[in-house]
Amino acid sequence: MHLTQILLRGARKYPKGNIFRGKYRIVEPVTHLRKAIKIEEFKIEERNMFLLRHPYLTEEEELVHLKDLERNENFRRERRALKLQKFIKHTKLTDHLSDLRYQDKWE
Repeated sequence: MHLTQILLRGARKYPKGNIFRGKYRIVEPVTHLRKAIKIEEFKIEERNMFLLRHPYLTEEEELVHLKDLERNENFRRERRALKLQKFIKHTKLTDHLSDLRYQDKWE
């Protein structure tokens, strides 16, 4: 047991709790490869922000696109109305039982 403790003293001691958070966390060293990967991520993000600032569509193209979307919305509304027509209409109980009263005669 004492020999094991002596041999393990030179081993790296891990912090208590989560090893990626806190005061005594384990931080891996920064390498050239990681720097290059992070720079590429920043370039991609900058390109995305540029595209968001300068949209691809012009105002005229956007109006045409909006008209097309409105046309699709009208089509969806009509199709939904057709689907709702297939359902049974709401009826009252008196409508169902009215056939039983065909022999009743008023005097």
